[in-house]
Amino acid sequence: MIEEKKYLVKEVKNHLIHSKYVFLINFSSLSVLHIDELKKELFKQNAKLHIVKNSILRIAIEDCEMPTIDKISGPNAIITGGNQFLKITKILVNFNKKYEKNVIKSGIIGDNIVSYNEMIQLALLPSLEILRLRLISLLSGSSRELVAIMASPFGIMLNLLKAKFNKN
Repeated sequence: MIEEKKYLVKEVKNHLIHSKYVFLINFSSLSVLHIDELKKELFKQNAKLHIVKNSILRIAIEDCEMPTIDKISGPNAIITGGNQFLKITKILVNFNKKYEKNVIKSGIIGDNIVSYNEMIQLALLPSLEILRLRLISLLSGSSRELVAIMASPFGIMLNLLKAKFNKN
C-alpha cells in the first residue's frame, strides 16, 4: 500500500476508533449548501462529516474489526463523533424529511449494524433527558401514592364505605 493510502486509512481508523458510532451517507444528491448546513448541525453535537474513498473506508473498518457495512458503494461520507448517536440519527432523519433527500444508507452503533429503517426508529425515541424525567416522574408519583395508601388504611376504608353507601 502506498504511503498516502496508508495515511488516509490511519486517519479514517482514528475517526472510527474515537467514535461510538459511524453513519454512512450518500452525499451525491446534496448541494454544497446542504452539506454545509448538515455539517453545522452535526458540529453542534460534536460530530463530523468526512468524505471518504470507499476502498479506504473498507480497509479502515476491517482494521478496526468493526462489523462490515455492505452498502459501501457510490459517493459516500461517514459521520462520526462522541456518544450522542440518538441526536445524530434525529438530525439525519430530519434532514432527510426537510429536503426530501434519502442520504442515509446505514451505520454502525457499537458492534451493531443499523439499517435506514432502524435509524428512523431510533430517531423517534425521546432523548435521554426526557426518558430520565419520565422515570423520575413515574417513580415519584408512585411513591407518593404508595405512602398515602400505607399511611391511611382507615381513610381508604372510609372512602370505600362512603362510595358503597352513595351507590345504594
